Amino acid sequence: AHLLLKLVSEEMSAVVVEPAGENANAYEYYTISPDNKKTYYQCKGSNGALDYWRPSDLKGYNVFTRSKKLLLEDPSCKYKFVSPFYYDELDELCNRARTCDSPQELLDLLSNEKLKNAFSACERYYNLHRDNPKELQQLKNILSRCEFLVLPDNSDSVENLTRLVGFYFTGSADETRVFLENYANDIKAYGVKITANTILSAFEAEGIYSRNIRFDSRIAPEIERINKSFDAAYTAINGSIFHRDCTEEILQSIESGKSVIVHGK
Repeated sequence: AHLLLKLVSEEMSAVVVEPAGENANAYEYYTISPDNKKTYYQCKGSNGALDYWRPSDLKGYNVFTRSKKLLLEDPSCKYKFVSPFYYDELDELCNRARTCDSPQELLDLLSNEKLKNAFSACERYYNLHRDNPKELQQLKNILSRCEFLVLPDNSDSVENLTRLVGFYFTGSADETRVFLENYANDIKAYGVKITANTILSAFEAEGIYSRNIRFDSRIAPEIERINKSFDAAYTAINGSIFHRDCTEEILQSIESGKSVIVHGK
């Protein structure tokens, strides 16, 4: 649901759920940005009896092997692991890899034992080692394009999402949130691009409309109806319209992409 909201707000151009292919088990879905870059998402709602993630736990789910393959195949993509649990400094290690300018600076920023242990675990599980300059650069690059995100799975999170949905769409925010959460499964939209138009059309069929009037398909027909009503009621003086310079200025402004406010003063 979060990603589909970002899709509607044009932060991304498409979402693909459970795509087929040799990497199908490496992620649940991926997004495509407006500049055509992919971000892969792997989601896990639990980690056995633990309420946190250790690198060894993630290795058990082949996170390191799969993310390495994806990130090396496509140098412009990103990989995001999403869970309601924390990662014991692994997320902070990736943050530092993104903000530092060199592999050596990253090593210098390993300021506590947890960060050092996380980096050593990544060396082992990515099979890339600091003693080899080329592998160290590769490891830094991979970590900089990984994110380990915490997304709480509780009533507060649902309430916040529902409130956000209400900002975007008319109608019942609760019902619209459920519609978003189940959309791909309900229509079995697997392995195909879901776009903003796809979502908006599905919503309009249910009587749900975007609060962004630019996406509301009811607006243009209503403007056309008002224009026709005006044309039918308007009577020109002596059958002609007087030319006004301000009319030319308004038309030029509109044609150049500017907005115009006409008032009666």
